Amino acid sequence: MEVENDNQGERYDLGDSESVEPQSWLTDRLTAGAEYLLLRPSFSNATALYSNTRSGGTGAFTPYNSSLNALNYNFNYASGVRGFLGYRVSPDAMIRFSYMNLAATTAVLGTASGNFSGGNGTIILGPYATDALAPGGTIRSTMEMNIGVYDLEIAKRLDLAPETTGEPPLWDTAWGCGLQTTASRPQSIIKIQCPGQQIFW
Repeated sequence: MEVENDNQGERYDLGDSESVEPQSWLTDRLTAGAEYLLLRPSFSNATALYSNTRSGGTGAFTPYNSSLNALNYNFNYASGVRGFLGYRVSPDAMIRFSYMNLAATTAVLGTASGNFSGGNGTIILGPYATDALAPGGTIRSTMEMNIGVYDLEIAKRLDLAPETTGEPPLWDTAWGCGLQTTASRPQSIIKIQCPGQQIFW
């Protein structure tokens, strides 16, 4: 390629030149995405309240049957989202970071009834030494939870070559390793309502 100097009329030979295309290494190496999740949280110990029921009594200080039953939290399906950002270090290997978030709320209501002290009735026992003893008294236990899951992983493609050299791989598999941590923020709200008074925890 030649360039002419307008001031002196001289021409310079710059040799062969090639056009410079915009670099695409960033878009080739980065990958990102998101998923919509519909999940149902559950706990190994999901007890919210206890109901203590007496039956068969005929009055104070008479024999009766007693049973203690657990009232458990029961979460419905909740919407969540998971997003990821990956960097391809080579055509066969990638480092990826992902984050998942899920928030859910559920509540359990227990109501006292009958004549518990007389051997025929139900009282409600709640957390933090709370109770509803008088007929019509209630305890409402609400559980709010917010879970975040962080993942950092490395994945590499593993081709299982066939017996004939040069043939495409019979199996296209991958192996990977990573780290995962979870941040959860459960919160319980206890509302007690007894005849004539209302208390909040």
